[in-house]
Formats: sequence, structure tokens, C-alpha cells
Amino acid sequence: MARGATLEKAAMRFLVWGAGAIGGTMGAYLARAGHDVTFVDTVDEHVEAIRRNGIRIVGPIAEFTQAAPAFTPSELRGTWDTIMLATKAHHTATAVRALAPHLTADGCVVSAQNGLNELEIAERVLTRFGGKPEVNGRRRRGRPAG
Repeated sequence: MARGATLEKAAMRFLVWGAGAIGGTMGAYLARAGHDVTFVDTVDEHVEAIRRNGIRIVGPIAEFTQAAPAFTPSELRGTWDTIMLATKAHHTATAVRALAPHLTADGCVVSAQNGLNELEIAERVLTRFGGKPEVNGRRRRGRPAG
């Protein structure tokens, strides 16, 4: 790369499911970096606050407010290639059932949760596409292992 040249980065599109401490922080930083971020949360008042004021981040690294669209699950329309799941562990099954219709066939769910929820996520998402999850990763989205 020539001196002084910059590397162009393509903006990615993210759906952040759970706009609390973890999802809100990760999504706000992604949006601040220029990515297209949409938030989903089940608490109506929280969604309305994000719509009205943006997401407010206060921490040891930075303090800022980031505007971004926010929806409740029942309001959400569209599909995403990347969905970041940031709910509490005991909400995993309900959240994955609700987010699955918004995941593209070649998309992925990134777990940003506290706990080991990946097998439950994989089982519910893969079942939607006709596949069976396997821990070794040899079977995906209904494609035969091999």
C-alpha cells in the first residue's frame, strides 16, 4: 500500500437482538464506526428511549450517544446476514425463535451472551433451515455432512 493511502472498509449490516449493557455497547460502537446497526429489545420503554435519544454509552474508554433505529420484536421487518444475540441466557430460546425469521439463509448468529448457549442457538436456527446441528461443525443448514 502506498504511503498515506487508506484502506477502505465496507460497512456491515448488523441486527443486535438485546439492547442492554452488552448489546447496546457493542452495537453503539459498531454504529459509531460506520456500520449499519439496528437494535431489537423487548422493553417498549427502552426501545422508545433509543428512538428518542439514541443509545448512551458511559464507560472507561469513551462517553458518547449514538443514534440508531430500534424496534420491538413485533415491529421488526426484514432480514439480516449477521444477528448479534445479546440477551440474558434464560431468554435464549424465546429470542432465537423470534429472530430466526429475520436471519438470511446464509446468515449467522453471533452469541454475545454470558453462558454456554451456542448449542441451543444452533439447534433452533439450523432446524429452521432443515439442518441438524453437530458440535464438530460438519453439518450446516441442511447440507449433508462430508
